[in-house]
Amino acid sequence: MTYLNVVEVESAISNLANAYPSLTSLLTLPHPSIEGRTCRALRISNGGFGTRDAVMMIGGVHAREWGSCDILVNFATDLLSAYTNNAGLQYGGKSFDAPTVQDMVNALEFVVFPQVNPDGRLYSMTHDVNDPNGWRKNRNPASNNGDPDSIGVDINRNYEFLWDFATKMAPSAPGASADPENETFHGAAAFSEPETRNVQWLVDAVPRTRWFIDVHSFSELILYNWGDDQNQTTDPSRNFRNTAWDGKRGIGNDVYAEYIPSDDQAVAAALANRMQAAITAVRGRNYTAEPSFGLYPTSGASDDYVYARHWENPAKSKIYGFVIEWGTTFHPDWSEMALIVDDITAALIDFCSAAPCAGGMIAVGPLTNQLSFVDVPAGTGTARAIVFSAQSCQPLTLQVTAGPALTSGPGTLGLPLGGIVSLPAASSAAARQALIWVSYTAGAANTSAAGSVTVSCPQTGAQWVIPITANAIVKPTVASMLVLDRSGSMDSPSGIPGKRRIDVLHDAAPTFVELLGDMDGIGVVAFDQNASLQMAPVQAGPLGFVNGRVLAKSAIAAHVTNPAGSTSIGNGVELAHDTLAGTSGFDKKAVVVFTDGEENTAKFIADIASKIDDRVYAIGLGTVGELNPVALSQLVDNTGGYLMLTGALDASGQFRVAKYYLQILSGVVNSQIVVDPDGYIAPGQVVRIPFNLTEADTSADVILLSPWRKYIDFKVETPAGDLIDASVAAALVDSAFVPGASLDAYRVSLPAIWPTHAAHAGQWYAHLQIGDSRTGPSIASSYREADAGRSQLVAHGVPFSVSVQAQSSLAMSASATAQRAVPATTIDHRVQLRQLDIPLDTPCSVSVEATDPNGVTSTAALIATGTGTFATATDAPVAGVYAFHYVARGTSFAGVAFTREQVRTVGVWAGGDAPPPRSGPRGDDGCCTNVVACLLEERGVQALLKRYGIDAASIVRCLEKHGGKS
Repeated sequence: MTYLNVVEVESAISNLANAYPSLTSLLTLPHPSIEGRTCRALRISNGGFGTRDAVMMIGGVHAREWGSCDILVNFATDLLSAYTNNAGLQYGGKSFDAPTVQDMVNALEFVVFPQVNPDGRLYSMTHDVNDPNGWRKNRNPASNNGDPDSIGVDINRNYEFLWDFATKMAPSAPGASADPENETFHGAAAFSEPETRNVQWLVDAVPRTRWFIDVHSFSELILYNWGDDQNQTTDPSRNFRNTAWDGKRGIGNDVYAEYIPSDDQAVAAALANRMQAAITAVRGRNYTAEPSFGLYPTSGASDDYVYARHWENPAKSKIYGFVIEWGTTFHPDWSEMALIVDDITAALIDFCSAAPCAGGMIAVGPLTNQLSFVDVPAGTGTARAIVFSAQSCQPLTLQVTAGPALTSGPGTLGLPLGGIVSLPAASSAAARQALIWVSYTAGAANTSAAGSVTVSCPQTGAQWVIPITANAIVKPTVASMLVLDRSGSMDSPSGIPGKRRIDVLHDAAPTFVELLGDMDGIGVVAFDQNASLQMAPVQAGPLGFVNGRVLAKSAIAAHVTNPAGSTSIGNGVELAHDTLAGTSGFDKKAVVVFTDGEENTAKFIADIASKIDDRVYAIGLGTVGELNPVALSQLVDNTGGYLMLTGALDASGQFRVAKYYLQILSGVVNSQIVVDPDGYIAPGQVVRIPFNLTEADTSADVILLSPWRKYIDFKVETPAGDLIDASVAAALVDSAFVPGASLDAYRVSLPAIWPTHAAHAGQWYAHLQIGDSRTGPSIASSYREADAGRSQLVAHGVPFSVSVQAQSSLAMSASATAQRAVPATTIDHRVQLRQLDIPLDTPCSVSVEATDPNGVTSTAALIATGTGTFATATDAPVAGVYAFHYVARGTSFAGVAFTREQVRTVGVWAGGDAPPPRSGPRGDDGCCTNVVACLLEERGVQALLKRYGIDAASIVRCLEKHGGKS
């Protein structure tokens, strides 16, 4: 390999721009060279151009200093490659790890102009191959008067800094020459040359340039301001702008020295020393770091020009100027130059890593231009963050200096975490985020509000007024009636060891009540052959207070069986419906029925079916032989509700009914089930149950079911690893811990906000472990108290079930429908996924785990039949209850992972095609016709009738017309 020629330098940066289009921009500079060549510079940034402080590097100013262009092309190549590949960099004994490279590129913009003087470089590379000194200037003939030895201007004496050296500098130290034949000829005027005008334009085009490095050779020096005279930090009046000192500059140890603030000198010296140390680390070369005057006095030089701009016009950013004088000859053999390239690239990388902190960079501004509280339900509180991007190694403060306040409309604004956010000092100036949280409690429904909040940064003096807009909508509310069976059979064993059916009701039904919305209504009806209103619908009220939900749980606890009671589901549902019809103040209404038996007393469901216009859900406790799934299905069909059948219960089904109630609750309040697993936890074990929340989720309930909840230390873990316990939940906006009678739960409003960050989309965990002597009761305590379950506890640990439900615009609906209700049949499954009520077109999959009446499970994948729609079919060959657990996985519209789960059941039995019972025309309950119809379903009876030519189907039709059927 050898030096890049003029064409190769330009093509190299063009190729980099093409290879890294998301990180680079190729700038065409406005002034062609004297010989008509176009020059280009490469901008590098991963955060948008002009949004960050910049390091500008130029090279190829002096024609004979060939290696400067190669150094800057190598710097840009290495930086882009390492950042893109998340890799480190190694130069001899100097290394930079990947995080250092990432921080550097995340903090800064880079402007690389490797070939300032292409005409001179071409001339030098074609005429100076054997000349140890060679050509220095550009190729401008304007001042040569026909003398070929007088062509060109020294680019680095043509900048507007003491350019008029004859006036500004001492005669014995001019720093430049007015003789066109001299290699330091300063030109006809400041910026007379297209090359210097290109640099001037580039600095103006990137106004956030804070550091400038001009790469030259030779002398093994790292130079910083000033170059016209020695530095001094005590007398500001001795400065390049003061004409009283004209003619006295450029002589060491005399009356004049150039003023530089001590802080600036310290910054410049520190960065120069960083470069010097990096070079030494590569292969031991000992460069000297000093002010530019240490080499010789200069005027019209680039490094002093860029630093002087701020002193001429304080509105322009302060730019620290540096010169690197690499090597010991102008164009050494390439074998040596390749080593020098490593030396200087290491110095530049280390400089960029250190510059933001050494330079005291403070860049801060809001990423949030407006706070919008959209469609907040009336009376509900939520919070939004004003997000600031900050780049500073120094401590930084942001504080609210006015507001937040509404200027119009109802509602309340607040600062839930206070109005001051402080960022500590940092080891790098990589962009950090600072969040100021503003809360909004919505006023009346269908109103809008507007206001603002003002935030200031004392360190920079900047101030931002952030407008606030909000609107309130009707908070959807639902009044629910629990319709609870008290017939005599509710005293029968449930199948769960030690539990009667009424005990299962007492354990499970309160789960529906615990997590109702505070503005939702709840009432209770009890039924046997008659129905009675145990509790008229009242508002549930805030979580954890004496209110409607407490009264409802008391009504459930007081619900007792009537040993002589029969079953009239129709009476119970009718009373619930009529009560809800007379209840106002709720947007929707729902009936939730719990029964363990087949109706045997009027009124029947069929008798009151025409009145049902509420959403109706039903839980049937028992097998198809103990229930009448036909009648119960008629109760819920086409109402928006559904039927859940438990089948036979045993010890493994201890949570089943409670989980059914929780799922029905999600349907009633329009929430989504995220995950719903069961398990055991043993002493010393930490169980972390993962669940994903998305940007579509506005709140989450994390629910723990366990008979021994008091022995479980239950927390919620955020994606950042923060643990939410009861005290933390109380401090979060619109969040709470609910220690219920039948469950424990966390209700977390999203985003959950901390002073420095927020938790929203990502993987969360339900965090469980058994308490010990330091945190609470031990597992041994639970063994002593749980005689009935002792063997289970010893073998497995404490049983639990965790359910996570989310209020969300990402919704799943599932249905399971038997083609016939008698075996053998086929069950059709259909699942829909929607976000913002739009079919979800992102990558998703849906599966169903089927459990047959014998407890045998199988899994099937649902097939996509349209956007967001999935379907399949499974066989149901025998009678009984089939349970289906649907799981959907995929990504939201924002690309965030999600899961959704639901359970459905289907009952298949020999009488599934028979019509449900209804009262007969004489007012009897159809008991006799029930018996006849049942006999007609027997195959032997059907065969006998067929032998004598009697149509059993016609008899059934007659019974339906004249007597009803049970």
